[in-house]
Amino acid sequence: MSNTQTVLEAASYPELHKHTVVLSKAALDYYLWVHLDADVVRDCMVYEYLEQRNGEFVPANPFAFDREGTCWIKVHTSFINKDAGLHVYRFNLVNKSTDDVFSLYIGYVMQDNCPDKPYVYMKRDVKEECSDDEHIIQQQIV
Repeated sequence: MSNTQTVLEAASYPELHKHTVVLSKAALDYYLWVHLDADVVRDCMVYEYLEQRNGEFVPANPFAFDREGTCWIKVHTSFINKDAGLHVYRFNLVNKSTDDVFSLYIGYVMQDNCPDKPYVYMKRDVKEECSDDEHIIQQQIV
C-alpha cells in the first residue's frame, strides 16, 4: 500500500475523458477519494452507485463508498474493479430541495505490474513477487 492518496475528479459524461486517470494495481491504497464540485452538488445526496459493464451501467456494491462531507466521497478499493483496462462508475445524485436528478462519472485505467502474457515461453513458479520498484518473477524453462 502506498502513502499517497488517490483522488478522482467526478465529472459529467462528456467531460469524463479529461479526468480519467491511470492507476497501478500494486500501488492502490485501502480507499480512493472522489471529489465533487461543491457548487454542483450543493444540497444533493447520492442515491445510486453504478459500474459500467459491457456498455451498460449496473448497480455496484452499495457499501463501496461513504460520503465524507459536502464534496468528497471515499470509495473502498476492495469493491472496485481491479482488472486491467478502463473502468467507469456513475454516481446518481438528487437535489433534496428541487428533486432534480443528475449523474457524475469517474473513470480510471487500471494497469497491472504483473500481467499474464498471451504467449507462453516460460512457465511461472508458484513463488512470485511483484513490487512497485521492480518486477521479479522466478521462472523456469518449459
